Formats: sequence, C-alpha cells, structure tokens
Amino acid sequence: MSGEHQQLSNNQIRNFLQTVHPFSLLPLKALEQLVPLIIQKVFPADSFAFRQDEESKQVLFIIITGLAEIRVRNEQGHETVPGYRREGDFFGETVVLSDKTYPASVKAINDLDCLLVSREDFEKLLEHNALFASFFGQLVVDRFRSLFREVAMEPGPLVTYESHAALKRASELMSTPVITSSPTQKTNEIARIMSLNHISAVVLTGSDGKVSGLITERDLVEKVVAKSRTPDNMPANTVSSGQPVCVPADAYYYQVLLAMIRGHAKHAIVTEGEKPVGIITIRDLIRSRNTGVISVVDRLESQLSLENLSRAATEIDQILIGLVTENAPIPEILDIITEFYDRITRQVIEIAIETMVAEYGPPPARFCWLTMGSGGRREQFMRTDQDNALIYQQLEDPDQKQNAEEYFSKLAELVVEGLTICGFAPCPGNVMAINPFWRGNTGYWNSLTAKWLQGTQSEDIRMLTIFLDFRPVYGHYPLAEDLRQFLSKSFSKQPLILSFLAEDASRGRLPVGFLGNPVGERTGKHRAEINLKKSVSVYLIDCIRLLALKEGAATTNTLERIQYLRQKKTLSKNLLDLLETSFETIMLFRLRANLEQIKNDGKPDNYLQLKTLHAREKALLKDALKAIDKLMTITREGNLIF
Repeated sequence: MSGEHQQLSNNQIRNFLQTVHPFSLLPLKALEQLVPLIIQKVFPADSFAFRQDEESKQVLFIIITGLAEIRVRNEQGHETVPGYRREGDFFGETVVLSDKTYPASVKAINDLDCLLVSREDFEKLLEHNALFASFFGQLVVDRFRSLFREVAMEPGPLVTYESHAALKRASELMSTPVITSSPTQKTNEIARIMSLNHISAVVLTGSDGKVSGLITERDLVEKVVAKSRTPDNMPANTVSSGQPVCVPADAYYYQVLLAMIRGHAKHAIVTEGEKPVGIITIRDLIRSRNTGVISVVDRLESQLSLENLSRAATEIDQILIGLVTENAPIPEILDIITEFYDRITRQVIEIAIETMVAEYGPPPARFCWLTMGSGGRREQFMRTDQDNALIYQQLEDPDQKQNAEEYFSKLAELVVEGLTICGFAPCPGNVMAINPFWRGNTGYWNSLTAKWLQGTQSEDIRMLTIFLDFRPVYGHYPLAEDLRQFLSKSFSKQPLILSFLAEDASRGRLPVGFLGNPVGERTGKHRAEINLKKSVSVYLIDCIRLLALKEGAATTNTLERIQYLRQKKTLSKNLLDLLETSFETIMLFRLRANLEQIKNDGKPDNYLQLKTLHAREKALLKDALKAIDKLMTITREGNLIF
C-alpha cells in the first residue's frame, strides 16, 4: 500500500478488502471472483465523487486512502457537513441499491483513492452471501426508518403550532419523590400522609420495594367516608385500587395516556424494575397539552342518550387532528382512536340493553359483540362503515333458542341504529349483526367458519378474510376467544386454505411504474392519485395476516403480527423491519390525506395526490412500496410459507 495512488494488483485489492467490514465476511472464492471486476479511481483534492441530487452512478465507493467530506444542502440552499469517510469506509450504498438520486454530496478533502464496485456485481454479492447481505440490509432499514422519522416530524398541513409533547418520556412528566406506604398501614394514617404532603395518592409497596397497590383520595371518599367506616381499623390494602396503572420510565407521553385511558385511572406509577420512581397524574398530562383527550374520555362515559353520545363522538375528530399535529407515533394514534371508538360502541350497547331490558327483559343468554375490519385490527382512525357481528351462547331448548334469536335480532337493530346515529355508516355490503348471516350462536359460528375453511369458492375466501380480524368489544369475551381457538386449530387441519388465501392476498398489483416509482390512476376524477387503502395497505395487511395465521398468532393487529413473525423468524429481521416502517408510512400518508380532505369540507376517501408530495415523501413512499412488493412476491411464490 506504499506509494502515492499506485495501481493495486488483484492480490492487493483482495488483501485490502479482507480488512474492510463486511467484505471481510465474504468467502475467499467470492472475493477472487469480485476483484477483477473492480475499478480503481482517484478523485483529486477538492473534487466531488458526486453531488447531491445527481443520478446514481450505479457503483459502491470504497476508500483506499484519503478523506471524504459528506455535504448536505437543505431546501434553503444551506450546506452542512454531517460526517466524513476515511480509509476502509464506503459511501453511495443506499443509492446503488435504490436507484435514487444522491441525498448528499461527497467531496475529496485530499486526493481520494477509491475502489468502485458496480451495482450488478454488488447485487450478486448480496444474493449469494447472507451475512454480507444482512449488513447492508440493516443499513437500508436504518436509512428507511430515519427517512420516515424525518417525514413524520415535519409540520403537516393541519399544524398550527409546534409541540413536543409526544416526544416526552414518563421520566420527564412524573413527580418525585414517590410517597409510599406499607399495605398494612391504617387508612387514617394514609389520609394524614396525603394531607401532609399535599398529594392525591400514595403508592403501596411490599417488603421488596415493589409496587403492590395504590390508594387515592377517591378510594378514601368512596370506600371509607361514604360508607361511614372507621379508618383507624382498616389496612390500606383493603381500600386501595385493584390493579394500579404502571408504566416504565422510558414510556412516551401517549403510551402513558393510553395506559391511563384503558385503566380508567387518574394516576400512573412510573417504575423501574417494578419499583416506583415517580407518579404521573391527569394534571401532569394536562400541563403537557392535549387536555381534550382527557375531557372526551369523561364525556363519552357519562352520556346516557344516543344524541348526547353522538355529539361527544364528533369531538374525536378534533382529538385525531391534535394527535397528528403533535406528531404522536402512529401506533399510539391508532390505539387511542380505536379505544375511543370501542368506548362509543360499548356505550351504545349499554343504552340498547337498557331499552331491551325495559321491554323484553335481560338477555336470555351470554353474548359477545364483535367488530371486524380496521376496528378489529385496532387500526381505525376514522369513523368508517360498520363491520360487526354477534355471537351468543348456544341453548338446547327449541323455545329458548327461538327466543334468543328474536331477542338478539332486536338488540342488533338497536345497536346498529345507535352506531349509525354516532356517525358509523351502515355497511354497504350488509356485514353487520342485523344480518342473520353475521349473527348466531356458537354452534352456528363453528359450522360457518368450518365451511369457509373447507371451501374453495371465492365467496368463501372473501367471507373468511372479512371475519379473520374479528375482535370482541362487549359482552362475554370467552365466546369470542373459544371461536378464535377453534379457528386456529382448524387452520392447521386445512393447509389448502392457506394457498387460496395466499393467492387472494397477492393477486393484485401495486401502483408502481418505471424503476418502482409510485404512479396514480390513469383516468377519471382520481387521475394521478393513489388509493392508499385499496391499492396499497390491503396487500400488506392481507399478506401479514396470512403469515401470522400460519404461525398460529392470535392477535389481529398488523404491527403485533409483524412482531410475532419476528419472534418466529418467519421472515428476515430486515424485511420485517422494513414492513413495519412501511405500514406506519402508509398510515401516516392516509391520516394526513384524509384529514386534509376533512379540513376542506370533503369526504375522506384514502386518496393521495402524488403531486402534493415533496422529494423526501416520494422517496419514503417508494421505499414502502418496494418492501410491500417483496412481501407480495414471497406470498405469491410460497417462499418460507408452505
């Protein structure tokens, strides 16, 4: 390697590459085949290997000697230097893999001596050498995720102020120190501690210092004062809240908020290793913005009429805008909005049952209300058309069976009508519990799903696909859980159905054109637009569902299914990481596009106008489509599945 920019022999190039990771992972034979194909080139000091926004030169650059400066120019024309590359480093890797223009310029600080590997030769190395490929695959994943974060954090069209609430951790929100007490401490002493410290709750801990309970002012009022009990004779653990909400110190704002909403709690204990390190109250969250979320929770649960519930339901649209405005993470947005819609559904059912009890008496059997579609997957962010079903306990007596069917038919009518009043339109395909096809006892559902699993007709596949994402939201959940277990066992006995589902999930074509660039519809009112739901996310959701079902996953949520597949190692970690980011990317674009339509008094339809995307957004969408296309190919060809 001595001498100034000497032309290296093949042996010298091979020996050099054996010191460069990950080329050092390549077998000797692969290196020897590669070396004669490599070009050596010197870039003089102050020259550029390439400039930002130039088309790809279709090569990977590996530095032999010299120093390279990475220069990035923003949209205002200002340049920054985020880093340097030295001997043994490489650059240009993301562009050689993606056909994009260069995202940065590379300038030679001094004479820069490089080895150039062509895209064709590079792709062959990736194809035939798994360890080598996994290294570059992770680079692509990291860059994709980084690009997603950049786009997700950009102010959208609805943003009117800057907020970082979504980025706050529990450790930043909590109050410290935590006031604790023994579970056996008398209640009057707990009240004295609260008064002395001006706090609304005391954490109960065991001898090991771990959380065992929480006692609040409300507990004291409702369980002691209101019942005229003697506090000096009552241990704290007889009064404390059942299972307190606990969150880790690194939980984000919206994870804390969601935990408190789900737990119907006004306090969350922040823990490290199950030991309390802080406490968060509703007041703490209010100080960090989004007071609307908390007030809507209370209003939804206090409405006793459909009219009032409907008015409260419309406020969720504003909550959604607030969540997007504050750059809340996509999974948290979907979880929070779905939780609100679940609460509306439960409240509608409660109101319907009150009406039924007054006229027909209590339900004649245990039942469970099921939601399907995006609601079933906990991915609902708009009030979409209803997709629901009803399952109830099987009764043997003929008269009781007839009575149950009539009762639940009337109940379904009231619930569907109530949901319609609250803004959930009736399903055009009549996939609702008012349709006898989507309502029945456990025996009916077992027979129907068994028929779907054995069927080869497209209608059987369609019905099964609709139903597979069902989730219980009200009633006796074991009825739904038993049906899910029956389905899982039946899948293992009907391998042919997986082939039919695979064909159905991957038969479509993504809206991509030359070099994988997104393309819109060619004609009609949506010309140059993409329907992100029907033309993109449906394929990702269907293929992931299929893989997860094959592996025995019980969850219906797409991101949780991806996590399950990661645990099972069904697909490569890199591909699953790409698919996870792809899902969030498509959801982000759907959210922004639909909210923009609402802002302009339009009807949200999941269409994205490609002309509205800037360069980073287009690159992000292209990467997402590329990952989904790979998933569809794997599903279509049966690789790693059957």
